Amino acid sequence: MGRSSAFLCQNNGRMKTLGFGCMALVLAGCGGDDVLLRPLPAATEPSTEVTVIRPRSTIQVEWPFYIVVADQPVFDLRNGERTRFRMSSGRQALTIRCLGGSAEKPPQAGAEQDFVPGGAAYFIVEPKFDCASIRAVAEREAASDIATTRFRALGTVNLMAQATGDAPAGFSSKPAPPPPTVAAAAGASERVAAATAAWIDAFNSRDAARIASLYDAEAVLRDSSGQRIAAGPGAIATYFRSVKAPATATIGGREIRVFGDTAVDSGSNTLGRYNIVYRNRDGKWLIIDHNTARVPGS
Repeated sequence: MGRSSAFLCQNNGRMKTLGFGCMALVLAGCGGDDVLLRPLPAATEPSTEVTVIRPRSTIQVEWPFYIVVADQPVFDLRNGERTRFRMSSGRQALTIRCLGGSAEKPPQAGAEQDFVPGGAAYFIVEPKFDCASIRAVAEREAASDIATTRFRALGTVNLMAQATGDAPAGFSSKPAPPPPTVAAAAGASERVAAATAAWIDAFNSRDAARIASLYDAEAVLRDSSGQRIAAGPGAIATYFRSVKAPATATIGGREIRVFGDTAVDSGSNTLGRYNIVYRNRDGKWLIIDHNTARVPGS
């Protein structure tokens, strides 16, 4: 099949013939992606009126381009349509997202713009080889495209797309969740903090076996110079049975960094400066390397 031939794309269980065009361009609009439109993030005043225009084209006629503001898809821009909304003034990014690709990295194009307080900004969106382009234009350049496109407000549907099933719009009243990597890192940080809190509780209980249970089988305990004191939960339990320490230990300032299945909790407690390296073992964060350096005068 040649580059100018028609192509078929599966959408919602129906086969559809797409218009002529480059294969990669057509396939950018193919896919069974379910994109939920989210509420437009609230603009702070003074804000800027933004108009986004998609001039009529013979390419990717049936497929929407999604307007994304602050990582939230807010509108499904269809062929020959324009919409208008307000954004906070200052340096802002406006993104166009296309169907296809992975959920973590969908094809998209973006433009950054200094939005003038109380002013207006105009953008033209056009299909391209892999997705679409978005460019800022002056009001005079936008005027002719405004005159030849249909206005549709955010929160409303394109009735033709709903009737034909061409990637019909779905709405959610809630903002989109953060990207999986961000959410996972935030959850891991909380679990690491809880693991260190469990160590503090175990230490304050003076229960050596309980303390040792928080260490990995390959764990190493080090002194203030970095020299190995004990290795393995058994030796670590023996060490803590003999150690002399303050009545209680409490956590001061700290920083937690997560690197996949490894995390580092660094900070201070009443024992001194500490650095604890954790490893995620089947969902449980265990200490793999532990060093405490006494602070002078402590």
